[in-house]
Amino acid sequence: MKLLNPATRRLIPAVVFLVLLCSVVSSWIMMQFIYRDAQYRLMDPQHYIVQVVTAADYHNLANPANRKVCLSDGHTIHKAPIWDDVVLPKYKPTDDGRFYVLVTTKGTAHVFPYVAGDFFLFGIVAAWGLLISLWNLRQKT
Repeated sequence: MKLLNPATRRLIPAVVFLVLLCSVVSSWIMMQFIYRDAQYRLMDPQHYIVQVVTAADYHNLANPANRKVCLSDGHTIHKAPIWDDVVLPKYKPTDDGRFYVLVTTKGTAHVFPYVAGDFFLFGIVAAWGLLISLWNLRQKT
């Protein structure tokens, strides 16, 4: 059988790992360019934090001179210098402009359903690659 001859056996691990690489690249392309903003995902409340501030609170937060801002709900925010460039642009106004919303996700729970199938596929290909590599090492050439 041609699959079992030594020349072909040496090629099998390379083919398995090529398939794994192609799978990784295609998954990255799909997530980066196709799925990025194309699908809405409902998240369970335990996986995110929502902060709603009034427009007046947002304008106080947007003022770079204010390093410590007391919000109308009683919370106090101490802003680091980088806060104005990193956090402030993430607030989104509501349709009526009366409030601003900041949503922060916790951990990877919101991403895991997207990548779970890829992990399974990569695991199968990697397991087959490992088994074939070990089998090739065991064979006498």
